[in-house]
Amino acid sequence: MPFYPNSSSLTQFVSAIAGLSTFFLSSIPAWSQTNRFSCPPPNPGEYMVFVRTPNPSSQQLLLNYLLPSNQTAQICQYNNEIVTQIRNLANAQVSERWSQYIYENTGLPAFMVAPPLGQIGTRPFNPPVLPSNPGSPLGSGFAVLVNANNRQDAPQQLQILLNKAIPWVNFQGNSYLLALQSSNQEEATATLMSLSDRGFLAILVDARQVQQLTPNRR
Repeated sequence: MPFYPNSSSLTQFVSAIAGLSTFFLSSIPAWSQTNRFSCPPPNPGEYMVFVRTPNPSSQQLLLNYLLPSNQTAQICQYNNEIVTQIRNLANAQVSERWSQYIYENTGLPAFMVAPPLGQIGTRPFNPPVLPSNPGSPLGSGFAVLVNANNRQDAPQQLQILLNKAIPWVNFQGNSYLLALQSSNQEEATATLMSLSDRGFLAILVDARQVQQLTPNRR
């Protein structure tokens, strides 16, 4: 049975379902061929989902899966890749559900990007319960995290793929696998896209928002 992001955390904006509001099917070829502008960064407190849609057929496939009517989406360039950027998502949990929903129903790699530290807004949602001892912060830079809930073999597969021990970390009260911490945004983005292509539910966040739970043995 396909996964549908219809939990209570989505009820705040799933009161009406409609098509994407910022572009139409007839404009897709023009967008993908001539208007390759860079994707704008997130607004304060805004979470975003990126879907790799390099050609009109993949863009059309995404259009067949309706998003909430108050969402904005646009085709743009992110790290030299043509993607569909879905904006105005309330929090990390909602963004992850949409990433998983899109991937499972279209096969298109999708990943979430969180706002930087200090830009987390006050948009209403039920905050998770933090562990009593969340561990020490990772520090500066970017962190690529993997949600292992949708793949029981994720820890083993990541260790084989990346050829290193994969530690567990805490992000917003939930446990993730730390695939990469880097001060190089291009390296982090490339890792994010590579993992998404392989079916991992990967996200890119500010490393200062992440606490380490297990030692990172290289």
